[in-house]
Amino acid sequence: MSAGFAAVEVFLLFFATGEAILHGYGSGDGNSKMQQIDDEPSFGCQWLGGMGSALECTCSDDTTQVMVIQEDSFLYHDLNAIRIRKCPVVTFGENSIKTMRTLREIELSDISELNLNERCFHWEGYAAAIDLNTPSLKVIVRNTTIKQIASYSFMGKINRIEFDKTKIENIAPFAFSSISQSQNIAFYNSHIINMQPSAFKKFSTENLNIHNSKFEYLPSRSFSDLIVWDNFMISNTNMTTVHPGAFIIDNPQRFEVTNSNFSHLDGEAFRIMTRGDVVFRSCILNTTYSPFIGISLNLRDTSVRKLIILDNVMFNEITTKTFKINTTGFDLKINNIFTQEPCDCRRITQLEDDYQLESIYCFEDTPTSYQEYKGSSCSILASNATLIIVLCTALILVILIGTGLWCYFKKVYRCDKYGEEKNDKSGKLNMIVPDGRTYRETELHVIVERTDLLTTDL
Repeated sequence: MSAGFAAVEVFLLFFATGEAILHGYGSGDGNSKMQQIDDEPSFGCQWLGGMGSALECTCSDDTTQVMVIQEDSFLYHDLNAIRIRKCPVVTFGENSIKTMRTLREIELSDISELNLNERCFHWEGYAAAIDLNTPSLKVIVRNTTIKQIASYSFMGKINRIEFDKTKIENIAPFAFSSISQSQNIAFYNSHIINMQPSAFKKFSTENLNIHNSKFEYLPSRSFSDLIVWDNFMISNTNMTTVHPGAFIIDNPQRFEVTNSNFSHLDGEAFRIMTRGDVVFRSCILNTTYSPFIGISLNLRDTSVRKLIILDNVMFNEITTKTFKINTTGFDLKINNIFTQEPCDCRRITQLEDDYQLESIYCFEDTPTSYQEYKGSSCSILASNATLIIVLCTALILVILIGTGLWCYFKKVYRCDKYGEEKNDKSGKLNMIVPDGRTYRETELHVIVERTDLLTTDL
């Protein structure tokens, strides 16, 4: 009988253990039974077994429950993936996945509010030491609003971090730090409102990609002391405010910014040491000082000079400081550069000795190259046309006024000499005639004698 009871107890023990492994647990108060994540029916969680064992949760449309995932919420020792969809509020607590050594993927999509607390995605796997052959974790967030990514949220062996169609309201300092074995960090179609200094701090990755996204505010050292081994790409992106040293990144083989708009770009915004060419293509840069001066070449790994290429780029203004670059290792190549300022001969004179005027365009009625505008409007006559017109107008006025004054004084002189009433028949005057006779009290109109030239011999 005792053997039978023992067998039953063993069976119940295995059953309970299997139940725990199958369902997992949430955090409890220590005395009561810990809440399992799939105890709430509205979360729609189900276990998918097989080679790629996974926990998939799809919340019902009418659920109002908050899904809280803590360190002890999962006891699936062979769990490979966690996928959570369409939930109103999901919160990952501290060290929520740290002990899940077989975990390889976390996918979160269509979540109205996602909160990531400190060390929530701290994952080391099996090996304590860095081993590139050891599988690592992939975290993908799609179509979700993240209220806060707390400090140290992402740590450990994380191979891929991707945000797609995601709104992030705040990224705290050191939110992404001490990451190893990273292959790709990407923002696609996302909106980042605020980022604190050192949000991305001191780790290496193969690729850093920002595509079709919007960053409202990037303070200094937003991306600080990162090593990118392959590509650092910014494309189809709007950045509202970028402060000096917002990007401090070493060693990308390729650094390229394309089809992007920077509303306020401070000087030295990019402090990047590259191993290859740097390309800015089809961009709008509103800046007062060169954002390129902080870009340098890794001379230890590169012996050939490289190019900083500016192609089809519009600046709010162009000064002698706009195109300043680090000439140690770099040459500047410009093509189709536009400025929003009207054409200015003085500005052209400042730039003509150092830059290709035929490649820089200002705006009159249509875009006009500096070279063309210089030829048509910046010659001695053309550049002083206004002054010449003013002087000519003044000269004409002087001539007209002088002529008028001459006529006026001539008339006054004649009146003073011959009398003011020469046309009045009652006027009396004395006249001297050639025969020496003097006619007095004689009306002028009756004198018909011919007069000859007067002499002093009268």
